[in-house]
Amino acid sequence: MGRRILKQGYHQAVEARHKLGLLTEEQTARFKLMFSRCRTAKEFGEVMQALRGFCAGIQKDTDRYARIIQDDPLGLEED
Repeated sequence: MGRRILKQGYHQAVEARHKLGLLTEEQTARFKLMFSRCRTAKEFGEVMQALRGFCAGIQKDTDRYARIIQDDPLGLEED
């Protein structure tokens, strides 16, 4: 698979996360830029791992930004 097709796939993955509300416009642009600069499979893997970690962290973290994304800004649903 060519690098151009690979980059398009990763850009679509970033865009899908943006549409799901996991990334802001600025974060989407930043991750797309990171993927655009990748040259090797190892670099693509590292950026994808960072993207997955960032999106998964939002779903589990308890900071203000994560709570807004989780629709629980006041932490009312804690056990």
